[in-house]
Order: sequence, then structure tokens, then C-alpha cells
Amino acid sequence: MKLKGNYFDTDYLQADVKGGVLKNRSGTRLVALNEDFLLGFRRALLEETGQAHHAVFETCGQTWGENMAQRFEKELALYYEAQFHEMPMSMFSLLFKEFWSRHGWGELTINWEEGFAKGIFEVKILNPAFSSIFAKDDAPDDTDGSGGRFHDDVFTGVLKAFFSRFAQRELHCYQTAAGEEDGLLVSWFVVGIPERLKKVPDMVLSQKSHAEILAHAQAMQV
Repeated sequence: MKLKGNYFDTDYLQADVKGGVLKNRSGTRLVALNEDFLLGFRRALLEETGQAHHAVFETCGQTWGENMAQRFEKELALYYEAQFHEMPMSMFSLLFKEFWSRHGWGELTINWEEGFAKGIFEVKILNPAFSSIFAKDDAPDDTDGSGGRFHDDVFTGVLKAFFSRFAQRELHCYQTAAGEEDGLLVSWFVVGIPERLKKVPDMVLSQKSHAEILAHAQAMQV
């Protein structure tokens, strides 16, 4: 493995203003979506699909996440000149967090140690991009029955795709809570094998706390 700096440092994004193109340091074209576009897309989706917009956003996130996970793996392997699976866990964790923030999605925290020990990964996103935008919207109330307005369906799909690829088996992801921390929005998720998370949707609808849902999933035997 070549000792190089952070792949996702300040030089990761490169804008060609004259050509109107945004690329990453590997030359992959990227697209930047502004708040007006995302709000307009969400409003149209709400009008067309109602509560099904949650499933639509999650499916979009999973498809998007599968493509990004493949690119994440390929580009890091090329940059560091090493097989991706040989990368130290500490390095992978740091790069995944930097990847998330560099794309403007928020600050990602994953409890890796407890996740490996108990088989359920707890994920926290501080200042999540979609909640930060959608929570300000004046669109019709789309409360999902959970007692809160969960707006991070896209991230649910993205996390499911990334974790499934890296675990090399199907994993599920659910958003379990949304709130505020130090004046910033925060979203919580759990990731694990489907059998251990099968009661999570009902617990969310019953307005169980994130801590209760996490503890149940960790104790679930299959």
C-alpha cells in the first residue's frame, strides 16, 4: 500500500467553471443538487405517491448507494495501490467518514466496535443533508405515524447498500430517531441482518426510543 494523504481532502472536488463540469480527483463526473431542486422533487413525489414517497426515496438511495459503494472501493484501491479488503479498519473508518462529509451529507459516526461485538451497527448523522432541507419545507404534512417527521429515507437506502457490499451479504437499515443535538439536526439508524431487525419498523411506529430499539436488536437471537 502506498502511503498517501487523505483521498477526500480539499482537492477531492475539482470544478471546471468554463466547461460547467464537476469531477472528483479520479476524474469521475459528479452532480451538485441545490435545495430548490430537491424540495421541488420531494413535493412532486408527495403529490404523486403520498406516503409511498418514503419507499421511493429509500429505493433511490439504495441504487445510488450501490453505485457509489463500487466507485468508493475501486477509486480507493487505485489511489492507495492496494486491494480494498486489505485496508486497515481504522483507515477505512476514517475515509468513509470523510467521504460522507466531503459530499455534503453531514457528519457520520458509526459505532464500529460495538457493532462488530453485537452484530448491530449504530449509525448517527449530525446535520444530515436531507433533514436539514426537507424539515424546512412547507409541503403538506407527511408524518409517517412514528411521531416524528423522518426525512432521511435516501440515507437509509445508501447505508443499506454500503454495509451490504462491505459485509458481502444482505443487511437492512432503518432510521430509528430524529432530533436535535447542540442546535443541529441529528438522525439515528440501525444496520444489521434482516432477521434481527424484523421488529424495528413496528417499534418505530410505536414511538419506541432509539435506545430501546437498539437494545432490542442487539438482544435479538436468530
